[in-house]
Amino acid sequence: MKKKVLFLAGNIIKLDANPIKTYDMLFRVCPYLDNSILIAFVEPSLFCNNSIGIKKTFEKFNSIGIDFKILPRLPLLMSLYIIIIIFLKRIEVIHAVGHSATFLGVVAKLFTGRKLISDFGGIVPDERVNAGIWEKNSLKYKISKFLEKTAVEYCDHVLVVSNTFKAYFLERYKINSIEVIPSCVNENRFIFDLEKRELMRNKFNLKDKLVVVFSGSFAPWDLSFEIISFFENLKKKINNIHFLILTPNKDRIWGMIMERGLKQDDFTIISLSFDEVPNYLLIGDVALLFRHNSIVHRVGSPMKFAEYLACGLPIIGNDGLGELCQIVINNRVGAIIDFDDKTKTEKIIDDLLNILFHERESLRQRCINIAIEQFSYKRFLNNYLNLYEY
Repeated sequence: MKKKVLFLAGNIIKLDANPIKTYDMLFRVCPYLDNSILIAFVEPSLFCNNSIGIKKTFEKFNSIGIDFKILPRLPLLMSLYIIIIIFLKRIEVIHAVGHSATFLGVVAKLFTGRKLISDFGGIVPDERVNAGIWEKNSLKYKISKFLEKTAVEYCDHVLVVSNTFKAYFLERYKINSIEVIPSCVNENRFIFDLEKRELMRNKFNLKDKLVVVFSGSFAPWDLSFEIISFFENLKKKINNIHFLILTPNKDRIWGMIMERGLKQDDFTIISLSFDEVPNYLLIGDVALLFRHNSIVHRVGSPMKFAEYLACGLPIIGNDGLGELCQIVINNRVGAIIDFDDKTKTEKIIDDLLNILFHERESLRQRCINIAIEQFSYKRFLNNYLNLYEY
C-alpha cells in the first residue's frame, strides 16, 4: 500500500544545487507514493518580491506530480499549517530535508505523532561558523547545536550523506536509526555523450586542448587561490591546456585570474543555469574539487563529485574531501594531492596525466561506472522507499 508522505524543505526558490537535489530525489520516489505533498518555506521578503522565482519553482516541482506549496518563513504560521495539512490529508510520514525543516518536523511530530525522517546534507551550525557568519562561542551557535541535538534524537530515522557524518552524529547524540545515502547524481541528466562532447569542444575551439574543469561558486571553501595556482602549475607542464570555469561569479573570478597574469586564451569563464551544466562538463578532460580540511567538509558529499564522474571526468581533489578520497584512490578515478607535499603531488599528477594521455577511454569508463554504481538515485531508490514502510 502506497504511503502518504509530507516533505518539508527550506528555501528552494533559487534552483541551485540543494533544490535540484531535492527535486531529483522527489522525481524518483513520488511515483511510488500516494499523492504526496512538498511544503517549502522562504524568507518573507522573497515570498513577496520574487514572483518570477516562485513561478519557475512551481513549474519545476509540479512537473513531477507532487502537491507543492510555498510558505513565508514565519515559524508559528508554518507549524500550524503543517499540522493542519497532516490531519486533513491523512499524512503518514514526514520527510524533512535539512536542519530548519527538521525543527519544523519535530514540532509536527509532537502534535501529530507521525513518523519523522530527517535528511541532513551537512552540519549547518558549523558551516556558518566555518563561513564566518557565526562565532563558535556565540549564543546563536549554541542554541542551534542544542536544537540540532534535540531534533536528531527525536527523529525516528536520520539520513546523512557520509559514513564520517554518521560517526560524527553517533559520537554526540542518541539516535534511533541512522543510514548513509550520499549526494546522488541524476544519471538521466549527467551522462557522457561522445558526439555531444565533440560538438561542444568544437564550439569553443577546444578540440585539441587538455581541458581542466571547475564548476562552482568559488566560495571560500572551494579554495579559489589553490585552484588557480594548481592550474598555473599544470600550465608549466602542458602548453596545450585550457581552464574551463563554470560559475555564477564570472566577474569576480575574471579579476582573480587576470591578477595572476594568465593569458586570456588560457581560460574560459561561463555563467550557466544548473540545467545547462551537464553539457558543458562534457567539454572537460579532468575536474578540480578542493575543500578545506575541516569537519564541515570531511562529513560532506558534494553533488559535483558524482556529477563530474557521471560525465566521465576524473577528479583531482585534496584531503578535505574526507572519505571520498578513498573512492578516488581505490577506484583509480583521479588523484588526491597534498598541498604541503609538493614532491609527492608532482608525482601523483604526472601519473594521472600519463593515464589521461594513454588510457583515456578506460579511465573515463571507470568514472562513469563508479558514478552509476555508488552515486545514482537508481542505486538508492529502495533505501528511500523502505524508510517510508519501516
